[in-house]
Amino acid sequence: MEPWVYLYRVLNHQTSCYSWPMRYSLLYHKDTTLLPEARVFLWQWLNIIGPEGATNETLRELCKRLTITVKKGSRALAQLKEYGAISATKQPQAQVTKASGTPKKRGRPRTWHCVSAATQQWLKPIDMRPDITQGLDKLISFAASSGDTLRDGEARKETLTLANSWLVAVLLAHMDHAGQVTTLGYADLMALTGMSRSRIQSQITKLNAMGVLHHQPGSMRVMLGARLECSTFTLNLHHAQIGYTSRSARRVVFPDISRHGKERQATHVVNGIVDAAGVFQTMEPEHQLRRITGWKRAGWAFATSNASLTSGKTLLAAWQKDSEVRDDVRHILSDIKLSQLHRWKYEPALAGWWLAYVQRYACWLLEHDAKALRTPGGERQTDLRGRLKQDFPDASPKNIEALDALAHALARSLLRWLTDAVLPWDTDGLCVEGMTLMPVMHGARQHWQLQYYLRDEAHDAVPTTTLVTLETVGSDFADWLKRRASG
Repeated sequence: MEPWVYLYRVLNHQTSCYSWPMRYSLLYHKDTTLLPEARVFLWQWLNIIGPEGATNETLRELCKRLTITVKKGSRALAQLKEYGAISATKQPQAQVTKASGTPKKRGRPRTWHCVSAATQQWLKPIDMRPDITQGLDKLISFAASSGDTLRDGEARKETLTLANSWLVAVLLAHMDHAGQVTTLGYADLMALTGMSRSRIQSQITKLNAMGVLHHQPGSMRVMLGARLECSTFTLNLHHAQIGYTSRSARRVVFPDISRHGKERQATHVVNGIVDAAGVFQTMEPEHQLRRITGWKRAGWAFATSNASLTSGKTLLAAWQKDSEVRDDVRHILSDIKLSQLHRWKYEPALAGWWLAYVQRYACWLLEHDAKALRTPGGERQTDLRGRLKQDFPDASPKNIEALDALAHALARSLLRWLTDAVLPWDTDGLCVEGMTLMPVMHGARQHWQLQYYLRDEAHDAVPTTTLVTLETVGSDFADWLKRRASG
């Protein structure tokens, strides 16, 4: 683009701020050859100079203007020119004498850079929520100016680098109202970031350790009638380095109070309800080994294929040995009708996915049916089973029944711990939306966080962050199931 053309457009208001949101389309542009460094450089260009802007600044001047280091800017600009996103045109400049001010001779030609016409064709204005765009601009601008320049290894572990930041920005752009991303697999992330699979896995590991997100990996296994091909990402929107800002954002933190330190996390209803249901499936009344009917005052025994356990003495010894586990399971599953779990089959490989789904639909119940959950025998305002059948049309009835029961049990348990001072209520129920549960690493300990948004500004007095300590049990259900399977 000729400089005089750009000047004409500026004077005639053809280069306006309205076209600048085109930079957000970079978060949806799929091309595995466009590296994150080049994407951030182009983002900064579109944000500061504009899609139709041109400049003949030197590399150092341009990088300073874009608030990006010269080292990263040099590599990014070279790739963008090779990619065809930035056009470069050399034009000679006149050397001006100090005395007369008239050109004396032609000097070294300077290069004019601008966004190519082909790139402007796929750059489109994207309409995004203001709270997300503010966070994206802050996140990427910080990544452009710092991050990769850190030489201290420990400091880099706790700071978002350029590649980290671009991956988080992509996830922010694709998240739902609850801060979750459920539609992107590794192939999509590779195309949206320009990073290899191994590099993305490295970024996810670091972001998970920093508490920026929680990642539930995809799998080729079938659950609820569908393959789990796409990973699930839950973003910690309250993390200081994300830059996401919203006046209505709130969170409740359930800290880990385990006395075992990093060796084992505390077990409570939020993280242990699915494993507790798995332990329940191995339990049967000692007087009726082949049928599960409910909790009995006479006690419980653990059924196995070993014929020797048919003797009453052996059964009673097994029941007494694991009495603590039995009591802990009964405590965790106190809000569930156990007959709803009879036909469901616990699979250790899918336990993490089951927990993620149980937590997701428990949050959905808290948003839409909290009033009925709070009142014993209250009439349901929502049909969770109907929604589950829509979300998982090929799922078996026994799995729909189990997921419905576990989600209701977790929602009721959470309501007992979350008082009116923590969650805002009105006559219709909870005044919240976008509620989600996620684990957050804090050093060696894993806390759980319930994040949500206020639906009504009248509840601004609710604290931004609230600590709530859940009642824990001493058993490690996952370890017990593992030892049970191997023994």
